[in-house]
Amino acid sequence: MKNKHLFLLVLILALIPFLVRPTPAARNFAVTLAWDANSEPDIVGYRVYTSLTPGVYTAGPAVTADEARATVTGLAAGQTVYFVVTAFNTSDLESDYSNEVFCALPSHPRLPQSLRIESFQVVAPTP
Repeated sequence: MKNKHLFLLVLILALIPFLVRPTPAARNFAVTLAWDANSEPDIVGYRVYTSLTPGVYTAGPAVTADEARATVTGLAAGQTVYFVVTAFNTSDLESDYSNEVFCALPSHPRLPQSLRIESFQVVAPTP
């Protein structure tokens, strides 16, 4: 009887990845961008622009000049996202776009690479 319960437990654990689907929120991706800081003394920050079409950008997060990096969140799986950055100064004058970089996001999050059972317990059925 114990072997039957152990077999069922192992079978259920093996089927969990096929039965549980990630929620749409679990499919959101984030990309962290980093760049060389602008050396002009009046630079106060940078603006990150994103796009699903090269050359047509939407303003994203602004970051302070001392950061020179930003994380763009909420990106959908299966898309190719294009990024550029601009610098702006104390007069809010903005530079031209940086070089464009892109990221092809996978259609689903990576699966865990290792799964193991730490321990298990066979519980006797209640009468």
